[in-house]
Amino acid sequence: MLVKCIVSLLLLLLLFIASRAVKLFRNLQEPFDSAKHALVSDVPHCLNGSTASTDVITAVKLPGGHILFVPTTRVSNTHGVAYIPGALVNHLAYAPLCREIARLSKLPVLLLRVTMRLAILGKSSITSALKTHAATAQVTSWMLGGHSMGGQAASQLADLPSITAIFLHASYPGASLKKLPVLQVLAEHDELIKAKAWAKGIEKAKALYMPAAAVVHVIAGGNHAGFGFYGPQKFPSADGERTISLAEQQLQVARTTADWLRTLVHAE
Repeated sequence: MLVKCIVSLLLLLLLFIASRAVKLFRNLQEPFDSAKHALVSDVPHCLNGSTASTDVITAVKLPGGHILFVPTTRVSNTHGVAYIPGALVNHLAYAPLCREIARLSKLPVLLLRVTMRLAILGKSSITSALKTHAATAQVTSWMLGGHSMGGQAASQLADLPSITAIFLHASYPGASLKKLPVLQVLAEHDELIKAKAWAKGIEKAKALYMPAAAVVHVIAGGNHAGFGFYGPQKFPSADGERTISLAEQQLQVARTTADWLRTLVHAE
């Protein structure tokens, strides 16, 4: 009798796990086709027989599916930026944003591909990628950030010796960031963040984990999915509607992030 009860409980558990897996699979987010244009390296323009290098970005596809965006002109020979995608979102949806951050900050940006599109399951692989590709990017330290779950995963890796700053896009920390510079970029119409459970988590995280000097910026008219080139977002709850264009939200997020990154570099 006991064996039958255990078997029944195991079957129920397997059915529950299977149903959750199916639900997650149905909510995978693919990038807009236009996002793939960001994966093409710039061709330097020639003027009077010379090659102009300003704002030229090289996109490098790395083993494991990671993408490295390298500006020809760099403001630092030691610092790099790494970006972790949001839950269930194909990492290539963040290629345009990462490319623009690289262009505006003049820092190399590593766009990470994570295990099963769930950053919380891939923290060891993220750590390994940061270590492996530091040489590729020619950096010795990383300013690490990400979108939604990606931002939470970044905060949980803040104790790594190579991490010098954390930035959170439509996210809040899942571990203490009291010892590091922190940027949090939110969006006015992000209904996922405004959901009751998340809102409580945000307030708790601010009190426990955010440093007093953290920089917080809200994108007027933006939404949750507008941090990437995908959407609409309906899981785990419905996102709000943007009242600005995707291009405008992307530019504001990239500019806010890049300005903050450059401020940190120049402060050293």
